[in-house]
Amino acid sequence: MRHLAIVAGLIALVVSTDNCGAATLYTGNDMIEGCRMFLQPDSGHDTLAQAFSQGQCIGAVRAVAEVERLVCPPKDAPISQGIRIVLQYLDNHPARLHETFSLLASEALRAGWPCR
Repeated sequence: MRHLAIVAGLIALVVSTDNCGAATLYTGNDMIEGCRMFLQPDSGHDTLAQAFSQGQCIGAVRAVAEVERLVCPPKDAPISQGIRIVLQYLDNHPARLHETFSLLASEALRAGWPCR
């Protein structure tokens, strides 16, 4: 099921547009449950929508970790570690969940994995 989530996330990054063709900016509220589901033990009963939500989280966190110049993940750090950092940040800043997820994830990963 993890592979399905990753594929769904990559698709989401490519086709995330609204009815007018504009890119959709997902908020912390939109993404938090998919991130939580990814970290839960695999129940084997994930729906396609749940796998898609998990994939969106994986793709967004991985993209920030790889693109943000001020984020320096430890060598061989699994994506689950980055997701845990982001979730902890979201949990500690609930008043900001309406903000764009990628910006929140960037702040979280800069704090959790700062470059030295």
